[in-house]
Amino acid sequence: MKSLNPPVELPMMGLVNNYDGVEWRIKEMAQMLANPGARQKLARDIVEYAVESHESGIVVDFEKSPTLARRTFAPSLRR
Repeated sequence: MKSLNPPVELPMMGLVNNYDGVEWRIKEMAQMLANPGARQKLARDIVEYAVESHESGIVVDFEKSPTLARRTFAPSLRR
C-alpha cells in the first residue's frame, strides 16, 4: 500500500481473528486456546501462511476472549 503525500510504502499484514462474518466465535476460540496441540497447529499455520504469502507480519485479533483463554494463550496477561 502506498501513500501519495509524502510517498511512503506501508506494509500489508494478514489478519487472524475469531469473527466468522456474522458472530464472534468465542467458545470455539477458547477451546482452541485451551488445547496445546491446537495452539501449536495454529502457530505453524500462521507462520506457513506468512512465509508463503510474503507477509510483513500477522495481526492476531482475538476479541471477547474469556479470562482463562487469555491466560492460556498469553500467561503474562493478568486482566
